[in-house]
Amino acid sequence: MCVGNSYSIKWMLSFSISTITTHLWESNYTDYQQYLFTRICVYKEGFLTPIGYRKISKIFNEEGLKTPRGSIFKNNHVHSIYKKGNIREERMKREDILEVSQPNIELIK
Repeated sequence: MCVGNSYSIKWMLSFSISTITTHLWESNYTDYQQYLFTRICVYKEGFLTPIGYRKISKIFNEEGLKTPRGSIFKNNHVHSIYKKGNIREERMKREDILEVSQPNIELIK
């Protein structure tokens, strides 16, 4: 005994999904590099009048801090850490890009 239709209709639905994200990899910043970047940000952004790179390098040298490579701080080191840290922060906070193609529906005979 046959219940329902004696034939079947088959459909195929196809589409593609593409995503671009920066959340799949770990940061290669050390704790010390993150500490230096955070301190520099406080001096550059946390005050009513930002402190210059030369003054920040002087403060770090007086505290006995060294660059990540072990040198004494100069203004160019502070500028480089601040600039590259901001680029890194921007990249880490970037929104994901998700693209879905138009669906394609086909009748399979």
